[in-house]
Amino acid sequence: MNILDLLTTLGRWGQEHPQTVLVGCGVVPLVAGLTGLVRRYRQEASDVLGSARWATPREIRDAKLMALHGVVVGRGERQVLCDDSERHILLCAPTGAGKGRGVIIPTLLTWGESGVLPTNLLDMADAVPTRMLVEQMSHRTLSADLPPESTHTV
Repeated sequence: MNILDLLTTLGRWGQEHPQTVLVGCGVVPLVAGLTGLVRRYRQEASDVLGSARWATPREIRDAKLMALHGVVVGRGERQVLCDDSERHILLCAPTGAGKGRGVIIPTLLTWGESGVLPTNLLDMADAVPTRMLVEQMSHRTLSADLPPESTHTV
């Protein structure tokens, strides 16, 4: 028996038993769907798209974010979390997201070292509180007016 004979025989059987074919057309997808649901329920959670969650107090301690000074990276239950390690930090957020108010100003207040900020804090939207903070800090502040565009060509 070749494939053509098999298809012919199956077609004849389907014409003789139309109700069985209709039930099979409903039962087969139902069983396949239920099998997929059971398999999905039994498999572990995937982190292909990420696994973000809030850190536990132990993870905060292990990451050494309980420093009294450093770059402010967040707030715990009772204290500000500061990273005082020798790491680089990239702060990236859209305009008006609170980078200055939420990270830069608190970091300047807890920072015990020297640093360079390539921005003019006095021109920020919250300039009045910033000026007051800069005046209250014991650090010397310098301001440089840089040209908006470079006139040199390479």
